[in-house]
Amino acid sequence: MNVKRRIALILMILLALLLVGCSEHSSALETADLTSLHKIGTQEGETVYQLAIENRSGFAITALSAKCEEKKEFTGNTLKKGEPFDYGEIRLLCFASSSPASAPGDYEMSLVLGRDLFRTIHSVPFSETDRCTIYSDGDYCYLEYKTFSGETISTKKQERALYEAEEELQNNHQGCIGDEGLVY
Repeated sequence: MNVKRRIALILMILLALLLVGCSEHSSALETADLTSLHKIGTQEGETVYQLAIENRSGFAITALSAKCEEKKEFTGNTLKKGEPFDYGEIRLLCFASSSPASAPGDYEMSLVLGRDLFRTIHSVPFSETDRCTIYSDGDYCYLEYKTFSGETISTKKQERALYEAEEELQNNHQGCIGDEGLVY
């Protein structure tokens, strides 16, 4: 074999190995058995949603809370102290609600990445899928998931737009810093 053919063969083998590695990585969540996953959250209520979540944020998640959008504040941490949701881990988030979701944007999730990076994901798709992946893009987190109908969704653009709008509000001094913090 001449040198060009050997190089081409080596490159094809490397590409095949890379593709095999990527497909194994992306299918970990798809092949996860929901019944065997470590459960977080509550399973007691009229309507209980379950969402298998893979942490690909680059950090251990040390606090996680979900709520209906209509509620003002997040309540409680679904993670037990000393049991962070590690990077690469898959867990089953259980969320009990008094009424079924009317739209996937009706739920939000609050996260603490590492020790002190607070993030909010604004559209948790409890009614559209049973599996999703959390990613971080530095200043905000977002989800990627496949809907029950097979459509692949990323909330990256939506979360970036929400983050930029909040940054713009803060940069335009539409609030004032007082003794109680940022006041509008």
